[in-house]
Amino acid sequence: MQWHDEGIVISARPHGEGHLVLGVFTKNYGYHKGYVFGGSGTKKRPLLQLGNRLDLKWSSRFEDQLGTFTIELLENYASVLFHDPARLCALNTLSFYLGLLPERQPHSRLYDHTMAMMARLRDEKNWHIPFIVWELAFLEAVGFGLDLSECALSQKTSGLYYVSPRTGRAVTATAGADYANRLLLLPSFLATPGQDICLENYGTADILNGFILSGHFLGQVLEGHFCTGLPDIRARMIGYITDSLGREGADKAFP
Repeated sequence: MQWHDEGIVISARPHGEGHLVLGVFTKNYGYHKGYVFGGSGTKKRPLLQLGNRLDLKWSSRFEDQLGTFTIELLENYASVLFHDPARLCALNTLSFYLGLLPERQPHSRLYDHTMAMMARLRDEKNWHIPFIVWELAFLEAVGFGLDLSECALSQKTSGLYYVSPRTGRAVTATAGADYANRLLLLPSFLATPGQDICLENYGTADILNGFILSGHFLGQVLEGHFCTGLPDIRARMIGYITDSLGREGADKAFP
């Protein structure tokens, strides 16, 4: 058995003397593991840093065996992100989520989202909102997407302001007025389905309310279906974001 694909590194664990078990998220084969001979050595180890995009060839005598990888570096993301604590935390958080996926099940749409997110982390300062959107894409990929297209109570598509913490459906400000203390705030960058997001138009409160929203549903799904909770590294990431964007909006988002 063999295949040829591309993917990003999401884990690399020592195995034996000088070797590694590599975990990658690939375009056509999803989350996949394989053995890398000499992976802990000075020649290969720099290529196998978290987030790097690799050309991968996997082979095994039998489909259900671990198999082995031969690798070639396509893009070095790790060196760019290493000196930025917030973006490094984001990379570790993303890798944590991807490592929960069932092995060898393709998620081509999520892979495209992930590569777009990696480009944002590498090239842009305003990566916070795209990361929230990526978390929602991850929820959709594992079967728990939110429905933010219309109000759950009135079926209106405008004036969306809240999200039900139970159903994940949007609610307008008017329809949700009597239940406001039990609803999650819908960040304005998610309130208009299909609208292009201009990152410069949103402040700290919008960003942190976005993390509250995605974190609520991620926490439920991770605990209920993956027997784990939100990773501590995500909270550290949000702390770095709060420090960089200022406390005023954060106080509104976390009263």
